[in-house]
Amino acid sequence: MEFTCGSDSGVRWSRDIAFLSPFHHSSSVSSFYYLSSFYYFDSDWEDFQDKFKREFCPIYADSAAINQLESTAYFQKSRSVDEYLNEFQDLITEARYSDLKTIVVKFRRGLDTQIQNAIATMPSGRPSNMVPTDWYTAARTIDQNRATNEAF
Repeated sequence: MEFTCGSDSGVRWSRDIAFLSPFHHSSSVSSFYYLSSFYYFDSDWEDFQDKFKREFCPIYADSAAINQLESTAYFQKSRSVDEYLNEFQDLITEARYSDLKTIVVKFRRGLDTQIQNAIATMPSGRPSNMVPTDWYTAARTIDQNRATNEAF
């Protein structure tokens, strides 16, 4: 995190903080870049945190994330597995889901049907329905293999 101090001891924050932030969505990052170019904080770290939270942390983020996970809006569709996974993990975190089986079910539900079927019907090495990270790894591997195969 890079900060530069202004002449009147205010704190001006730079775009470098965006790389350390949990934001993956391009609209959030674009807004962050825009705001970081113009905001100048005349007080302390608490002032920065308050303004940052007001701008980037919706009050009902958990409810919005749950609603999205209960719809088809988060589905992979034409996106890469990495893009889908980034959004999915953000939603799971925002929704505060902790039940591993529920996370796997939601991930499978939104995953491209061909990729989901390939994982579910693996003759050996099929990921457990209790280990989301194994499902993420398997989906990435299948997606990368598909992309490599299409390149030939």
